[in-house]
Amino acid sequence: MLEYVPLKDIFESRTPLRPVLKNTVEFRELADSVRRDGLLQPILVRPVGDKYEVVDGGHRYNAVRECRLDPVPCEVRDMTDSEVLLYQLQTQALQIEVKSSDYSKRLQKLLDEGMTLTQLCQKIGKRPHWVRQKLKILKLSPEIVEAIDRGDISMQAAIALGKVPVRLHAGLMQDAINLTAKQFVEKTRALVKEYREAVRTGSLEQRYVVTEPQPYLRSMTELREEVTTFSSAGVHIRLENAKTALDGWKACMKWLLHLDPISLRQAEEKIESAKCERLNALERRKANRKLKNQLLGEPHE
Repeated sequence: MLEYVPLKDIFESRTPLRPVLKNTVEFRELADSVRRDGLLQPILVRPVGDKYEVVDGGHRYNAVRECRLDPVPCEVRDMTDSEVLLYQLQTQALQIEVKSSDYSKRLQKLLDEGMTLTQLCQKIGKRPHWVRQKLKILKLSPEIVEAIDRGDISMQAAIALGKVPVRLHAGLMQDAINLTAKQFVEKTRALVKEYREAVRTGSLEQRYVVTEPQPYLRSMTELREEVTTFSSAGVHIRLENAKTALDGWKACMKWLLHLDPISLRQAEEKIESAKCERLNALERRKANRKLKNQLLGEPHE
């Protein structure tokens, strides 16, 4: 039902799939259009008490606020929280401009609330295979998910990475960024085949032992915080004994790639701990085999 709602009675969605970035060219063009021609497409809202929550049209709503268009043409519809979430997924499934991880989390939320995979696929008009691929993102590390959301890793590469054992993800992240999707998919297929063969032959621990720290990028959250606070700069400049601008730049690059002294020490401690864990596991397996042979009356090694 189309109504003209006072601007002061409308508030933004509490579960937006897309953040409104007002400094983009697209938003500026939208605001100019609203200022020049008015709102050509009504905003979808739902009643919440004596106010109205935006369901679809967050960018249009912000453009309306900026242009002080009042009252606002709205399509008013009674909707539950689940119906709002489903509507957002349906509209974005046709043209996904949201972060891949956010979209995947919303899909998982509906499944957690009791909707079956078949029902979800029918609602958003997608096949089960498509939904399963989106959900695989949730199993990846935060650093990899950030790279996917930034567009550094393609969805095809992300799906291929999701099929690889988690212990190998860190070493493959840079390949996922630098290789083409086709090259990376081929590499992961070969790697998965090798891994399965190692499991079958019992050579897994020997073949996939990390013996030295591996470089990987800082998360975007860490970078944003450092740009704002410079909290790590002084420590790492001192540790690297940086005296020139080039020394400072090298210290920065090492910190960025987790190759600074603090990160290297932490990585080496983890590697040493993992080695001890593997040795203990091998000793336990050897002791179990010996016990089994004794119980079966067979000669042990």
